[in-house]
Amino acid sequence: MAIFRAETKSLSRGQGHNLAAAISYRAGIKLTDNNKLNPKARSYDYTKKTDVVHREILLPKNLSEQLEASDIELDFQSIADLVEIGETTKRGKMKHSARLAREWVLCGVPELTRAENIELFEQFAQQQSEEQGVLSMVFVHDPTAGDDMATTKAVAEGKKMGSPDPRNIHAHILLLTRKLDVSSDSLLSLGEKSDSELSNDERTRPVVPKKLVGTIDPETGKKIQQGRGLCSNSEWLKNTRKQWADILNERLEQKGVQPVTHKSYKDLGLTFKPTKHLGKNASIAERMGVQTEIGKYNESVNRYNHNQLEQTANSGITSSQQQIARSQRWIDAISNGDEYIQRKTDDTDQQERSFNSRIAEQRPNPYEQQLKTSADNRKQRATELDERTIIFDRASERADRNARYRKPRINGIIGEVDRLTWKTALLFSNRSNLPNYTDRQKEILEQFATENSLVTGDFREDIRVARAFFSDGDNHQSHKHIVKLINNPETEEQNYSKTLKFEAESSLNEFTRDSVGDSPKTSDTANESVSIAPRGRRRP
Repeated sequence: MAIFRAETKSLSRGQGHNLAAAISYRAGIKLTDNNKLNPKARSYDYTKKTDVVHREILLPKNLSEQLEASDIELDFQSIADLVEIGETTKRGKMKHSARLAREWVLCGVPELTRAENIELFEQFAQQQSEEQGVLSMVFVHDPTAGDDMATTKAVAEGKKMGSPDPRNIHAHILLLTRKLDVSSDSLLSLGEKSDSELSNDERTRPVVPKKLVGTIDPETGKKIQQGRGLCSNSEWLKNTRKQWADILNERLEQKGVQPVTHKSYKDLGLTFKPTKHLGKNASIAERMGVQTEIGKYNESVNRYNHNQLEQTANSGITSSQQQIARSQRWIDAISNGDEYIQRKTDDTDQQERSFNSRIAEQRPNPYEQQLKTSADNRKQRATELDERTIIFDRASERADRNARYRKPRINGIIGEVDRLTWKTALLFSNRSNLPNYTDRQKEILEQFATENSLVTGDFREDIRVARAFFSDGDNHQSHKHIVKLINNPETEEQNYSKTLKFEAESSLNEFTRDSVGDSPKTSDTANESVSIAPRGRRRP
């Protein structure tokens, strides 16, 4: 059965990490830390690792095009040098608190082939590269390809070691924490941090115009700081885990394998306890027959979870998987107002239990065959209902996925509207002091402010009242000409001048036409004066 695992952590110097060492171990290659500022810089050789079956560098589309245009090729050594040497302070010293990369550990699916698992790992990594705008590296480990150096170590010590779990195909995905910049002279350097590495406050702060950054917010009295207008870090983490679950389930559906979920036991309403990850050292010790504290804890948790399964089975449910599926269907049915399907499913289950109890009593019944046929028909209808429920669940998942993809765009639009409203309120409240407006425009704005009660005598209060006024969609729609005048006074003045010029020319043309129409004309064929009536009064 497929399982779900998507863990993430930061590789930082503060935790003693080194990117050259991290890449070397995960790729099974030899790399050297060439950072001259690091007194502990050395070479790392993991070429004896035999479980590495795939290693690859992935780039976002725009960065790939820039590197190709600049004829720059990247390998693992150049990436390690770029980060280890480039992460310095403003004074050129080694930055001991630098975050070097973000790692995602993903568990593969034993029901899929190695090539299929690698394809899914790369799909997730490419998706993260595009969203974050950073370089990513994919390293796939498969125990069926060979054991790591732990076996060699055990043989050297004269100890026997158990075989690794052949189902444990997994991937280590490293994403750089900074974007890469390509200069005009084809030099590569570290750029700004990716969105995933920002603080929660910086992520969630709204986007404001550059001219407002550093000014005082009239509502809070604090300096306005630039933000990204993104979701919180915890919500981003849940969404990213769900992205991996969606990628897996799309392939598992094609293979007819039960889907996985990114939700926790608590979110699913289960009382199961999670086990702890063994890690490298504890895993080696367990395989050598030495029980560790983590191993003891996991055994106790497994016993507890097994007891929970037995209690569930004794209560009349034969499988925890059926309980999870039924509970999820019930939640989905209620939340989507589809109570009819759930009621029919419960009625069918009740009829099945009634039929089974009658069969168990073994009483002679002349209608036994009819009851059996009826029960078979009910089972068939229940199966059809389950199939419809599965189709409904998949449609809900697709709708949720589409909504999640649209959410960043909607948030961006909302942030842009809020930014424009804030800008309009500031310009309108400061209309008397800005040289952009002519006397005529200032008079128009002053009259508009008086008519709509937007003058309070206090500048901060004026901003608050104006912001509330222009935030109203009806006000914004009915006073479009005022909004355009506030934000683009030059354009409004040009349009006004054109209007005056057009009206002057129209008046002149009308005057000329009337004058010409009233004057006498001389005939070319006769030597006499012919009076022509004005056009407006000419007879037909």
